[in-house]
Amino acid sequence: MIENLYEQIISDTRKNQTAKYYAAITGAILSIMIAVILLAMTLSSGFSLYFLIPLLIFVSLGVFFCIIKDYALTEYEYSFISGTLEVSRIINNKRRKILFKCECEELEAFSKLSDNKDKRYSSMPNIKIRKAVFDLKSEDVYFAYLQHNGNKYLLYFAPDDTLLAGIKKHLKVLY
Repeated sequence: MIENLYEQIISDTRKNQTAKYYAAITGAILSIMIAVILLAMTLSSGFSLYFLIPLLIFVSLGVFFCIIKDYALTEYEYSFISGTLEVSRIINNKRRKILFKCECEELEAFSKLSDNKDKRYSSMPNIKIRKAVFDLKSEDVYFAYLQHNGNKYLLYFAPDDTLLAGIKKHLKVLY
C-alpha cells in the first residue's frame, strides 16, 4: 500500500513560456523559409558557393530553433511516496527526465536556501548540483544535500507546505 503519496508541479511563472515557445517556432519557420529561398537561388545559379554557405547557416538555425522550442515549455515535478523524493524535469509535456531520487532518511542537510547553509556544500569538489527551480532568489527555495553511491548531490527545489511536511516527517537530520 502506498502511503503519503503527493505530487507537485512547478511551472515558470517569471516569464511567459508560451511567448518563448512561439518565438522559437517563428524563428524556425523563418530560418527554413530563407533556407528554401537560398536553395532555389543555389540551384538556379548553377550551385554557387555564395548561396551554399548561407543556406547551411539557415538550415542549422532552423534545426536549432526546432530543438529549443521544446525546452521553452519546461516544468518540474516533485513526487513524494512514503519517504522517497523524486524530482523530474518535464519537457513540453512529452519527455520526462529524473533529475534526483533519494530516500529522505539519506539527506545529510536540508534547509531553506535563504539561510545560506548551502555555501558549505556547493563549494565541495565533484558535487553534482541539480536545480529543479526556476528562480534561486525566491523565498520558497530549499536545498538538500546527500551522498549516494559515492557521489555528492546538492538539490535546489521549491516544495510547498504539504510536501515540506512529508519530507520533514522522514528526516533524520536537524532541520
